[in-house]
Amino acid sequence: MSFVFAPSPPDLAPWVIGFGERRDLRAFSAMRELPMPSPALQFMMGGNYHLAGVGPAPRAALWGPVVTSSLAWTDAPALVFLIFLTGYGAVTLSGRQLAQLSGRRITLATIDAHADRTLTGPLLKAEDFPARQRVASAWIRRRFESPAGAVPPIVALTDRIVLGTLRAPVTDIARSVGVTPRGLSKAFNREVGCSPKRLLRLARLQRVLQSIHPRPWTGASPEDPFLEYHDQAHLDRDFSDLTGMSRLSYLGGLSLAIRRAGGDAPSLYITDARAGAPKAVAARDFLAAEIRSRYTNRAWIEAMQAEGYAGTLAIVDLADNLFGWQAVAPGMVRQDQWQALHDVYVRDERGLGLREWFQSNNPTAERQVVSRLRDAIRKGFWSPDARTRDELESRLAEIDATTTRASATAAGFGRGAQLTAPARPDRSSPSQQTQAQTRAEAPPPDVVRGQVLEKMAPPSNAPAAPPPWGGLLLLIAFLAGGLSRLVSSRRKSAHAPA
Repeated sequence: MSFVFAPSPPDLAPWVIGFGERRDLRAFSAMRELPMPSPALQFMMGGNYHLAGVGPAPRAALWGPVVTSSLAWTDAPALVFLIFLTGYGAVTLSGRQLAQLSGRRITLATIDAHADRTLTGPLLKAEDFPARQRVASAWIRRRFESPAGAVPPIVALTDRIVLGTLRAPVTDIARSVGVTPRGLSKAFNREVGCSPKRLLRLARLQRVLQSIHPRPWTGASPEDPFLEYHDQAHLDRDFSDLTGMSRLSYLGGLSLAIRRAGGDAPSLYITDARAGAPKAVAARDFLAAEIRSRYTNRAWIEAMQAEGYAGTLAIVDLADNLFGWQAVAPGMVRQDQWQALHDVYVRDERGLGLREWFQSNNPTAERQVVSRLRDAIRKGFWSPDARTRDELESRLAEIDATTTRASATAAGFGRGAQLTAPARPDRSSPSQQTQAQTRAEAPPPDVVRGQVLEKMAPPSNAPAAPPPWGGLLLLIAFLAGGLSRLVSSRRKSAHAPA
């Protein structure tokens, strides 16, 4: 896959960010469609682009901002020409709010009835990317002949966030425009289709993706986008949440795809900002330092032991992470590093009682670690000596045997546990034994076990029900009161002067 990018000419800057072209060397049966906070006009000039749950994308369409990731595939090598629009450009071109465009693909013919003749056709006839860029620029100049008008405030904020010129917290942005953070969030959700915080996170992640791509879009950046995160864990959480995959999957997948396409694997680098002076280090060297200073370090392992069950999961993640890097980038993990993992966690050369700790907190985790080490041997990632292989197999057999004994000893749990009663001598008569044997040979009836719901008497301190004649007494009292008032009124009328 190759990708080229060219920024917009100055006169088109209010509407266009730039132009791009993606060319695939082969069709892909599965791809991850990453979030794209900026809208774009996309022209499919190669194979069809299929989106999971949607179907084939239009050949020429306006793609609104995409704030979630999805799956996609192509039925032939793709060639896609893109015009990256500003939010103002997309709103002006379509006549719709960004919230109405979010996640949608609108056929260009519904926006401009003459687009097939004036834009799509000339793009297909153009020889190369510069020629297509000239065709697109001329069409946009004709489309936006009048000068740019007043940009709606929320759209202007959106464009500044996407372009990276606004990188402040939501509270500071709200204060700068004279609204509350809650009011700003409501306005963004109404007009843009997502909250300002999510848009800031997407724009920040987009700068990271552009920088770690094998062919960066915008060239060398004056600022390191990795420094916008507090630490590697912060970046990993954001990456996984917004893209649906880990950085291992993204970086390793790029490396694997390039190698399969016949190219040389790209160099993988990680920004190490822990020492106060940020610097780019090779991912292989960074991983080696992490294994030596953290994952095989006594202090770190003791800290994981103090965490109990959560600590066992951290060690399982370590084994899975090493295996994943080895699968997608074979040069990432060395033979001696696999051996160090075995010596520490299986052979327990530090004498930390790891076997007992695993058994008391999470026996399944130990089996996963040992199985992952054995998978590394099976895949050819690691070639240990015979002693190490025997230790792995014997330890795996011990874990399985312990699990089997535990299952046989405690069949069920809680109220479902069945305890075996001690055998008693049979003192019944021969006829009774024969009847018992006949009953034992008969198929057991279906027995329903469980708690039985029975009707319970009301508690003794419950208030007594009112007597059935209570209403009659109330009626008599009412009639008596009315009769007394009638008699009183007649007496007054009899003594009144004529």
